[in-house]
Amino acid sequence: MRNVENGNGVAAPWAEELLKSAEIVHVATLKEDGAPILRPVNFLYHDGKIYIHTGPKSGKIAQILRDPRVCLEVEQVLTYIPAVDRPCSATYSCRSVVMEGVAALVAEREKRRDILQRMMEKYQPDGGYRPVSLEDVEKVAIIEVEIRRVGTYDHVREPSRT
Repeated sequence: MRNVENGNGVAAPWAEELLKSAEIVHVATLKEDGAPILRPVNFLYHDGKIYIHTGPKSGKIAQILRDPRVCLEVEQVLTYIPAVDRPCSATYSCRSVVMEGVAALVAEREKRRDILQRMMEKYQPDGGYRPVSLEDVEKVAIIEVEIRRVGTYDHVREPSRT
């Protein structure tokens, strides 16, 4: 992984597009006993940060208020490469982005509305819903993750010819 400071962005040219297009991010928080817990969640990558919406009384909120450190991961499976002759030679061609960051709740109602609207546009691009209102934002919490470190893993492989 490499440090991301002063808006340097993500390390690989494909990584930012993956963060914008991926539908699920896996987020790890720390439970009260210090054990990590990993969850798949909907998210938005915007202005170099990760945004997650959750219920106002979710475990994620309690965990980040106690310890704001998080780890996140997105992946893109490009293709499955079946075994040829040797059973254990099967593999995947894939890419992933792993991030470490610090999470906080977004307090400003207008910013929460903007993030929720952007999430709706990402996950339901055909519309069919009314615009997100300030009343809507009272029903959910928005977590903002400031990315401190990012690692990109490019496991693009060609099928074996042997």
